[in-house]
Amino acid sequence: MSSVSWPAMPVSSTDCRQARPGDAPALDPAWLQRLHATAVKAARAAGRIQKRHFGGELQIDAAKRHDLKLAVDRHCQQAMVAVIQKDFPDHGILAEEKACLRPEAAFRWYLDPLDGTLNYALGLPHFCACAACYFHPPGQDGIDTSPWEYPLTGVVYAPVLDQRFEALAGGSGLCNGRPIAPGQERELQEAVVGFSFGSDPVTMRRMHAISGELAARTRKMRLFGATGLDLAYVASGRLSGLVQGCVRAWDFAAARVILAAAGGYFRAQPSGPGQWQIVAAAPGIGPELQAVVDRQDINARR
Repeated sequence: MSSVSWPAMPVSSTDCRQARPGDAPALDPAWLQRLHATAVKAARAAGRIQKRHFGGELQIDAAKRHDLKLAVDRHCQQAMVAVIQKDFPDHGILAEEKACLRPEAAFRWYLDPLDGTLNYALGLPHFCACAACYFHPPGQDGIDTSPWEYPLTGVVYAPVLDQRFEALAGGSGLCNGRPIAPGQERELQEAVVGFSFGSDPVTMRRMHAISGELAARTRKMRLFGATGLDLAYVASGRLSGLVQGCVRAWDFAAARVILAAAGGYFRAQPSGPGQWQIVAAAPGIGPELQAVVDRQDINARR
């Protein structure tokens, strides 16, 4: 059988390898298609639950100063995990709602069952379900160390909008079956950049400094509140870029695959234990946007 090669990924983080490593397996195309179909099924299963309860009375499991957890989050995750365990029972799973199954597995799923929970609770239709599978080489410690090294598939599904963003290793970024591409911006002054201030005081102070320079240098800034969907918007040219600090692997694992397949810029840098600062952009402004973030980070450490 022929096998699928590992594509070079347009990322610049030192934690991201650029090509298929010697310890990664050759992949049967039929198996890879089955893997992708499972990612789609899992995201759509969560999306059906989201759509069913959207706008209705919601049960709150936990409320924090800057975050909210709903029973819908749990129900979506249970549905996604059930799909994956049925199709690939030997795979590992890391999900937002405190799920870590088979951390020793080489093939690992990253799930965000309801990305944009607060938007969902407020009746704002900017939310989604995210599912991704990666190959994690044996012998590397931990399930949440560098999960985007060898991407296989990623799906971001926004059920109210009925838009499914997806990508498969070696393929193109798609939205509802049609190819997508990042914007053509060449200068930061042309850009509309998505942003988040985070939820802890240290991150908020750092992001506040970054936002000051970006507000002055970009066309506009937008705070939409769903990392996976925000990244999908960068991949499809709806946003020029995105800057977020203190996010988890499940927040961006799926959309990072789509963005890379579409040809976008992406960099992830550790910002704390199991946490990452991410910069995503149209390729023409990626380095300039990254330079703003790096400069403000240096200033913050002085």
